Amino acid sequence: MEGSRQRGNHYEGVAARYLMSRGVRILERNVYNRGGEIDLIGMDDGVLVFFEVRPTRIDVVGISPGSTSKYRVQWIRNAIQVD
Repeated sequence: MEGSRQRGNHYEGVAARYLMSRGVRILERNVYNRGGEIDLIGMDDGVLVFFEVRPTRIDVVGISPGSTSKYRVQWIRNAIQVD
């Protein structure tokens, strides 16, 4: 387990440096709550962004105010898939 945590910290550091070089301001790393952990939280052009660092498939669920209902929910399957 310790090896995987160290590997995770390493890759999160790589991701944070990459994002910062692209103008993202990293606010927090490894934020834990009862639902789990968020690897990185940052601001990108005034937008709060949550980043998950992992070499696997990631789906995205976007929620915004709806025009015909309270919310508009969009599920993007395979938004990111690393080969």
